[in-house]
Amino acid sequence: MEYLVFSPIPTAPPITNHAISPIEHGSALQATLNFAEGLSGMKDGTFDEWALFIDEHFDPSARFQLQLISNNEENEAKMRSYDILASSLSRFFISLSENGFPTHRLVLSDISESPPSPESGLSLIETDQAEWHCRDRIWKGHLSVEGGIEISLNRMKIHRMELVLLLDKGDNIPENALRVLKMAEQMEVMLEVIDLTEDQQMNPNDALKQITESASSI
Repeated sequence: MEYLVFSPIPTAPPITNHAISPIEHGSALQATLNFAEGLSGMKDGTFDEWALFIDEHFDPSARFQLQLISNNEENEAKMRSYDILASSLSRFFISLSENGFPTHRLVLSDISESPPSPESGLSLIETDQAEWHCRDRIWKGHLSVEGGIEISLNRMKIHRMELVLLLDKGDNIPENALRVLKMAEQMEVMLEVIDLTEDQQMNPNDALKQITESASSI
């Protein structure tokens, strides 16, 4: 079965304070399809409209991960990875639109859904046959989505979305949009440094070192 959707390798997501109820089989897939259906109608959305859209579909602490694998002129593989809070996606999609990519569609085939994990309580859907159609370009790769139901809202929320894309030579996502992802990563680290500096009275350099060492050990 083939699905026409857009959405962005799984690692354990941070557990939020929200209680998570048992998940019916197929609900994580439906959450992804709902996200995709709404996304297809977000052409030329404003920042506020994008923020509302992301908030509707993602858990407040949800993360979005993007990995880009491409070949350079020497035909050597090059990989770039981004890991941001999903709440930062608004600016990313606006930047794509500003650079000539206002519409998005993802074609998904052979999707599998796993039962909720005993550790996280989240259900996982995956496919190795994902195609992101963006204007006249088609980027192929792997899609992974983890979702859980928040009892307080009685609805499924996406807790993690990850997209791994294989790019042909010269077929890249606009650098301005990727710069938004990199800046979002850097801002998150800066906020962590500020929190450590204030909460533990640490020197900023020591706080940054602690965060860096913690991230490298994961």
